[in-house]
Formats: sequence, structure tokens, C-alpha cells
Amino acid sequence: CGPAYILNVGSGTHHLALYANDTTGNTGSDSVTFSVGGAPPVPPGGGPPGTPYYRPPVVPPPIQAYFAIIPDDIYVTIDYPQEGSADFRATSTVALENISCFVRGDFENYTTVEISGDRMAANGTISGTITVSMPPNDILDYNKSDLGALQCVGQMSPTLIASTLANVHLILNKPEFEVEDRTLEVILGEEQEGVMPFINIGDFNASAINISAEFSGAYSVFVAVSDVTRSLENGEMGLITFRVLVPEDFEPGVYRVPVTVYENGRPYGHGTLLIKAERPPIVICKAPDLLWTLLILLIGLITSIYIYRKKRREEQERMAKMSPAEIRRMMAELKNKPRKGRLQEWWERNKKPLKYAAFTMLIFVIIWVIIVWLLLRCE
Repeated sequence: CGPAYILNVGSGTHHLALYANDTTGNTGSDSVTFSVGGAPPVPPGGGPPGTPYYRPPVVPPPIQAYFAIIPDDIYVTIDYPQEGSADFRATSTVALENISCFVRGDFENYTTVEISGDRMAANGTISGTITVSMPPNDILDYNKSDLGALQCVGQMSPTLIASTLANVHLILNKPEFEVEDRTLEVILGEEQEGVMPFINIGDFNASAINISAEFSGAYSVFVAVSDVTRSLENGEMGLITFRVLVPEDFEPGVYRVPVTVYENGRPYGHGTLLIKAERPPIVICKAPDLLWTLLILLIGLITSIYIYRKKRREEQERMAKMSPAEIRRMMAELKNKPRKGRLQEWWERNKKPLKYAAFTMLIFVIIWVIIVWLLLRCE
């Protein structure tokens, strides 16, 4: 109560009311009755008959302020690994100064609040933004309450503060992977490559920035990861590239190998690789009817005989055309040489035609081998 009210309190019983805002923004009041044993000051001019009775002025209670945050429920959405923000407005029917806003809740340490001004005229409005910024690992690990409160306070007068509240809802959109199961057929002792697709099916616009994959279980020793798509936007597909080798001393069969896809070391997707291991197949060569290919050898034999006879005839014609002097010289050379056997003499006379015939036959044999190899099928 102000000085004007105190100076006009006279003797007798009086009633005092106190009004204040609570932390929810509502105005509350309380009252007290008290007695004063003194007399009020004498009104100016004395008090002759006919003077009106002096009534002290009554000081009205302070105007009830309407201070509110719009909207009542504010939603802050974080799309991993980004930060999230949301806008709001604060309005008041009375002028306020030294306005400040802050968030209370389990995620308040990650939160900042910015407002457009720290004072407001009567029936005025200010705007603000709530920003929640978490490290990627904290977003993935957060398991506390997602409900907090935004509180704004301002001074109506040097002794009276107005306050208002609004709910703040934190929404965390995290990545999630859908892994496509795969079956791979392999031969015992032989290495083979394979791929497993996976899709980021996380909430809304949640991305993945540090993806890894791991095969587990008793038979994971058969599988080695070669490469993994490291980052994915929401809705995009990635690949796990791997190599499989089942040792020869293992039994044929189906081996089940689980796979887990991680984001920053946290599991967010699972799948299964089935390995069908079989023994190496027995090689069976299937040849068509190759009897006709013998015709090639027959033609080669006939051609070789023809070449032999032709070359031998040419040799005989050459000797027939020799001059008497050349014949005497050749006979002298033969006379000086030691006598040879019949077979050796026959070879000396026919070695040149035989070489031509053998070379011709060799060509036909090579052609026959190539044709047989092309016709032969092994499975």
C-alpha cells in the first residue's frame, strides 16, 4: 500500500488486501483486518458546522495483468544429428520491463532461449525462439523426460513481477535401418563376394552420419566386411559389401550369420545372411560325336603323301637335268665316302620330301586338336 493510503488511515478497524501473481501466471490475493488507535489528521479549514465529513481516498488494487505465452504447447523437433528450434510469442495487457525467458526440464542444459526484447508496452507482444542443441551421441542416448516448461517473467512495477508458463515438448527423430536378408551360395574352400542392402527408415528427416556393420555369431568367422556406406539421408539405400569363405574341411550345409548395422556405435538395424555351402562339383566333360573330325586327319595324311611324292619327283627331275660333269663330281664324292646301309641310303635320298610331308601333317594335326577342344564341354 502506498503512502497516500497510510496517511489516511484513521482510528478504528481496517481491511488490507494483497494481490500477487503466482508462478503459473495467475493473480492471487489475501487480506487481513487490523485496528488503529489514533486519529486522522484534521481536515484543512477546521471543522465548523456544515463542513462535509472527511473520507480518506481509497487506493484501488493493482490492475490484474494478463501475461501469456502463445502457444501453450511448444514442440521442438530434432532431426538427428541437427539441432532443433521452435518460435513462440509472449503478450501482456500491462507494460513489463526486464523480461526474461528460460526453460526448465531434463533437457534444459541443451537449451537456449532468445527473445526480441526485454520490455513490452501494454497490450504489446514480443517474439522468441527456443533452440535445443545436442551432440549426436547425446541425441542417440537421451532417455529422460521429453516434457519441459518455458517460463517468462517481467516486472510490472518495482515490487510486482508477472510470470507465465508454457509446455515445451522435445521430439527426437533418430535413424533406423531396415536390412534386407540375403542368401549366398558358395563352394567350400572358394571365396565369394556378396552385398546386403539396407535403407534408412528413421523418423522424418533423421540422417545417419557414421554407419558401420558387424557380423556376429559362431559362423561370423566365415564373413569379412569389405565396405559399408558411411552416411545416408532419410529414405536412401546403402550397401554392405562382404567376402565369404567356408573352409574345405567344413561340412556342406546352411550357415546362419546375423548382421547388425550401427550408427555411431549404437545398433539401429538387424538382418541375417544365410550361407549355403556345397562341395566342389565333379568335372564331367561331355564330348559330341567327334568321329567326323577324323576326316581332317585323313585329309592331312593324303595331303602329306601328295607332298612327299611331289617333292620326290622334283628331286628326281633335278638329278635328271644334271650335266655329265655334275654327275661325275657327285659319283666321286660318293666313292670317297664310307659305304652306308640301305636304310640310310634311302633316308639320304628321301629326307627332303619326308620333311615337307611331316610338316604338312603337323599342320593338320594342330587344326584337329583345336577343333576337338572347342567342341569339348566340361561341367
